[in-house]
Amino acid sequence: MGIDVGGTKLNAVVANLLGVVLAEVLEPTATGSANELIAQIIRIRLDLAKKAGIPPTDIRVVTIGMPGIIDPEMRLITHAPNLPLQEASDFVARLELALPGTSIQAFNDVNLAAIGERWRGLGQRMSDFAFLSIGTGVGLGLVINGELCEGFRGQAGEVGWLPVGGDPFDEANRKHGALEERISGPAMTRRLNDLISQGLQTSLTVNDVPTDIFAAAALGDQVADQLVDDAARNIALAIAAICAVVGPELVVLGGGIGSNEYLVERVRRYVPAVTPLSLRVEPSALGARAALMGALSAALREGRSKMLAWAE
Repeated sequence: MGIDVGGTKLNAVVANLLGVVLAEVLEPTATGSANELIAQIIRIRLDLAKKAGIPPTDIRVVTIGMPGIIDPEMRLITHAPNLPLQEASDFVARLELALPGTSIQAFNDVNLAAIGERWRGLGQRMSDFAFLSIGTGVGLGLVINGELCEGFRGQAGEVGWLPVGGDPFDEANRKHGALEERISGPAMTRRLNDLISQGLQTSLTVNDVPTDIFAAAALGDQVADQLVDDAARNIALAIAAICAVVGPELVVLGGGIGSNEYLVERVRRYVPAVTPLSLRVEPSALGARAALMGALSAALREGRSKMLAWAE
């Protein structure tokens, strides 16, 4: 069973050991507390088993992707401001107690997106690529020499804190990071509202969201185009920094913001201006399902490795 826990939506699938999806659910994420989220996952496991026509106990592996830093050894979750886990770094251990006999794995969601892209997307025949996700938050998944790079205690890829897009010493940028506070979905919406409050003429309103901004920019709205251009410039700077350190062949842009074709094309224009390094920039082939496919891939790998133990 693979689960992608987002700040607003939770998507889960159950599959057999051949990778054939048997059932899937998509619903709003329970964000009230860690206990509510655990209860939601337990219920979804039952729902998926019923839809798939199998006993719940047949679901022996649950792999979860969520935003935040996840220590792969200690299995503690930190720096997940978009989920109710501030007082529940031991979320994985709590879930294991609630689901005895089930192997629980937790990964950073963008790391899983990179795994998904490696499994069924643009990274299938690549040993070195980066997955830059821009949506409610900003994160990076790195595949180096064909393997996921999680860094010390899972801290690799937290590029939202790159000193790009704003003053990194400003207290306002401490919670999410300067880059995330500039290019994420909520950041784009805030900047739109600031420009509207300044009296700039635009077809957009304070209730509009990034998808509306992209659509308006494509139709020639100057305020919308200004917002898209600013995001593209800062994304290009982030890509230049990433490439200077790890030198990937490909940078995959994902997430609700990052995978927008209009934005991707603008980013492609700016990347050559800020780095001489050769690379491709492409939108994710898996779209919003990248992390979910990564969760499923990791669950299958874990399940296959434990088949002999289960048979005993």
